[in-house]
Amino acid sequence: FEDGENADRVLYVTDAGQSQHFQMVFEVAKLANFVPKTRDVSLEHVPFGLVQGEDGKKFATRSGDTVKLRDLLDEAVNIASKDIESRDDSLTNKEQLQKVATIVGIGAVKYADLSMNRE
Repeated sequence: FEDGENADRVLYVTDAGQSQHFQMVFEVAKLANFVPKTRDVSLEHVPFGLVQGEDGKKFATRSGDTVKLRDLLDEAVNIASKDIESRDDSLTNKEQLQKVATIVGIGAVKYADLSMNRE
């Protein structure tokens, strides 16, 4: 591409309501020669269902109200840490507790993400 990137595959992960928009954007990009014709480059939209906030409303990325992944993971680890402390007094070593909480918290986020139907 113009900035020197040599990607063979470009994924756009957004909610499913953007599918038609990205079909048109990809077609225009090809017509405008923004996508190299000298090699096979795949532009793909990955529909993500609908992403909602705690209030049940659709996230509006333009307003800047989205949750950063780092903040989500930190919160998951904090919740896991509190839960583990309340259940298991054998983990008195803070370093070990933090390690287990990190594994459990991030694992819970992965599970929640992968268990969702994307369509």
